[in-house]
Amino acid sequence: MPGFSEGMQHVSRDEQRHIGFGVKALSEIVPQSDECKAAIVELLREVNKYSMGVFCPPDYDRAYSQCWGFELEDIYAFGLKLVRQRWKTIGFPLEEMPADVWPIDHSMSPEDIASRQIKLLLAGVTGGPTDNPDGSQEVQEIFFDVMARSANKKGAGNGPFTVQWRFTDAAPWHLVVNNGSTHASAGQAAHPDVTLSTDWGEWVSIAMNDANPLKSIAGRRLRPKGSPRALNTFRKVFPGK
Repeated sequence: MPGFSEGMQHVSRDEQRHIGFGVKALSEIVPQSDECKAAIVELLREVNKYSMGVFCPPDYDRAYSQCWGFELEDIYAFGLKLVRQRWKTIGFPLEEMPADVWPIDHSMSPEDIASRQIKLLLAGVTGGPTDNPDGSQEVQEIFFDVMARSANKKGAGNGPFTVQWRFTDAAPWHLVVNNGSTHASAGQAAHPDVTLSTDWGEWVSIAMNDANPLKSIAGRRLRPKGSPRALNTFRKVFPGK
């Protein structure tokens, strides 16, 4: 189909001009403006949770990309490479943004990062809201690693702060927030500061800002336990978006 191929080349060139102009304009503004950086962070916090699902095929059918010789992981890894390159050119690398904007291990390869992100997408954790997200051990491990990287460590004060999740339909996990040693682990914590009892789907909805935690508490779908001080610390460590 020569006509189709030629048309796509024109589209590609046009898009590259738009992207090039945007990168050039931002590279002249962003390094000199903390206000501009703050606006970028605010916008990325709002859209990043949806961006993972932009290229999600209908019914998660991989055939939509495989018929062109690509896996979803290939496409997402390619996209991440471009995103990294362009923000570096702009002068605001991903590594310099607040940890919750890109809560990933930046030392990993784009391919490995993409593989983990696709697993969350296909599990129904990221992308559009899902009634029954996968709560398997592998999915929980990736999910809580993201939570650990997203935590506002300064909100925990000087000492370690431990949060325990007890799910009615999935394995328990806990997260210890501490400067330099924040980590998430499967199982029960010995002495948690805050315990959250709920089901896996409810917590995923809350974490992805698809459900209001106050409504979940009022409906007894989320039952927090801890001292008023500890609950206030939790709100500082995991502020709502």
